[in-house]
Amino acid sequence: SENAYTTSLLMIPLLE
Repeated sequence: SENAYTTSLLMIPLLE
């Protein structure tokens, strides 16, 4: 599904 992809986009800026 697209859930993992969307979650990754949301977490990238949070990790930086």
